Amino acid sequence: SLVQPVSSNKFKQVAERPRNSCLQVEKAEKTLGIRFLTAEEGIAEMRRQSQRG
Repeated sequence: SLVQPVSSNKFKQVAERPRNSCLQVEKAEKTLGIRFLTAEEGIAEMRRQSQRG
């Protein structure tokens, strides 16, 4: 696979980062009235688009 998981301690960052920094999108989805794609759905959509040209 081209995408590999990596922990944040592998990056040399000056500022400390939270242990759980995942993006919570529920409030934005509710406010905007849309549903964001999951990572898997987004990758599948990119694959479909690239196959169409």
